[in-house]
Amino acid sequence: MAGRMHTLRTGVCLAVSCLAALAAGTAAAGPRGGAGAAVLVILDNDSMRTSHGQFLSSLESRGYSTKILTAGDASASLISDGEYAYEGLFLLCPTATKSARSLQPADVSAFVSSGRSVFVAAAPEPSAYTKSVAAALGVVIHPSQTIDHQHAVAARDVTISSGGTHTYITAGGRDEAAKAVWAADLAAAAAAAADVHFVGPAATLSADNELVSPVLWAADAAYAGTPGARVTKAPVATGRELVLAATLSARRSGGRAVYWGSVDTLSDAAAAAAPSGHAATTRALAAWALGERGVLRSRGVSTALVGRPPVVGEEAATYRVRDDVAFGVTLEEWDYATARWVPYVATDVQVELVMLNPYVRTRLASVAGEPGRYTATLRVPDVIGIYSFRVAYYRPGLTPVDVTEVVSVRPFLHNEFERFIPQAYPYYAGAFSMLMGALMLTGVLLQS
Repeated sequence: MAGRMHTLRTGVCLAVSCLAALAAGTAAAGPRGGAGAAVLVILDNDSMRTSHGQFLSSLESRGYSTKILTAGDASASLISDGEYAYEGLFLLCPTATKSARSLQPADVSAFVSSGRSVFVAAAPEPSAYTKSVAAALGVVIHPSQTIDHQHAVAARDVTISSGGTHTYITAGGRDEAAKAVWAADLAAAAAAAADVHFVGPAATLSADNELVSPVLWAADAAYAGTPGARVTKAPVATGRELVLAATLSARRSGGRAVYWGSVDTLSDAAAAAAPSGHAATTRALAAWALGERGVLRSRGVSTALVGRPPVVGEEAATYRVRDDVAFGVTLEEWDYATARWVPYVATDVQVELVMLNPYVRTRLASVAGEPGRYTATLRVPDVIGIYSFRVAYYRPGLTPVDVTEVVSVRPFLHNEFERFIPQAYPYYAGAFSMLMGALMLTGVLLQS
């Protein structure tokens, strides 16, 4: 008997230890990637190892384990033993005409959907493979180049009859709202759009993909055309429609992708000829793609009844019509530098109470003394059914946050209605006056 009790105690202690270790591991766990994450880099040719050395070395300097191969290498594969072998993929091979079996456009899209990172670079004359990969990420590359006669970089522009092609240009603007993208590099955060140099194809965003958004675009004077040719018809895109760089965030998995339309400006020579903000911007885009900034998560979702005691024996997450319910959620952001989750502070987070359509929408307020914790009290509509408390927080450069908490709303129970309500007082008076009249008439008849 004593032996059995000892075995039981040992088993319980082991189970408790395992659960504690699991909880600690879950609390400390961060997003995919991070220091030491494996990154596969595909180049057009071996010479790019030298010509683009600074950009490639910046990945290793931030702690990533990079494997650099050339396009068409038979050993290039994202999968090993049935699982993904890398957390990031950099396709710096815009002229490659073929790829490994596991690097097809559909495979690249699935790689992002799995929660991992992709960085795709294009060139003035990209291959059909690069166009297909970009299209899978929501970017349409047109058979023309981005030309800007007013913002050409004279020192780098290739001349045609001494007039220049005006294809080596400066960016016209960037999305300042996507602070998480530029915050990955301090110099990029302080840089201006005009610091960024570009030479590449004309690209626009696909109207069918709402997850992709532009972060760098051409100036108003830019247009899609052929260098040295006369413009005889309206260009397919002009001005801000011409996307130089775009980002994509998968809503459910948190995967990320970056389209950069100019592999030539990732070279050491281009970085040396451009302001310091140019190289910082390309580093920031790479860092954002690998999840160094802007990765959000939600936890601690809760609902609680306010203003009345709960009904004994009632199921959890069940509320009555016209109840006041407190909703709460905690938002945190991954800090790559310290490898831990930190409170995410914002003033534009809101919650909806939805049954097919939103019935109630209100802004969440931060809780004093609890950074990253947000709460709001909502009045349940006077319609019974199954509702969802939903937080849909989509912001440029941030991981989409989509929180759903399902609750049921019931009608009043038979013993929960008010016995006497002010609106019925006239009816009460009428009933009692009729009763008194009947009693008085009975008395009169009995005395007569």
